[in-house]
Amino acid sequence: MDEQALRIFLSLTETENTRSTAAELRVDQSTVSRALARLEASVGTRLFARIGKRLEVNARGVAFRADAAAVLDAFDAARRHADTIAEDGRLLRVGFLHSVARWMVPAYVQEFRRLRPDVRVTLRQGFARDLYGWLEVDAIDVALCTGPLPAAEPRLTAAGVHWEPRVEEPLCIAVPTGHPLAASRRAGPAALAALEGRTSSDSRASRSCGRWSPTSSRMPGCA
Repeated sequence: MDEQALRIFLSLTETENTRSTAAELRVDQSTVSRALARLEASVGTRLFARIGKRLEVNARGVAFRADAAAVLDAFDAARRHADTIAEDGRLLRVGFLHSVARWMVPAYVQEFRRLRPDVRVTLRQGFARDLYGWLEVDAIDVALCTGPLPAAEPRLTAAGVHWEPRVEEPLCIAVPTGHPLAASRRAGPAALAALEGRTSSDSRASRSCGRWSPTSSRMPGCA
């Protein structure tokens, strides 16, 4: 069991695909497959169910995920401590969601490095709840993510966290032809609430895609 294998495992629990994880971590697909096999041999059990080309984390994998994340958190904490001492303020710690890893993160980091070549940037991926927690305990300086739910906002504000909208991401919904929303260019929260529980029994039905423009000031989540 090693750090790379644990990072690959955590990525696979999100992507469910070795090719996507390889692209995300910038390694060969064979490296991902070998690391997973090595990890499963180390823990003595399968962590994923193989469904065609998709990997679905099983109950043992779900239980192991929390432990793997804790181990990597300890690795990262040690590195951050060493970095903070060594860099003496010349370090920007950026946390980000998996869904923005390929388009927002590279552009922002490239522009920041152009403006501040003297500052080193470290990157840390996590779920939204992880990013909020890391901001609270000063484990990261910046989070590229959706805004927090109202219940979490006061706690983060008290910790000195300031939120600034940077990107508005359109969300799409797919409905069958003939559906009341099929002819709509936009659908608000009330219209979407009415969709709850509706499914199409005809898998061959053609689909229409409409945009949802949320009325709140909070940045929309990533679909």
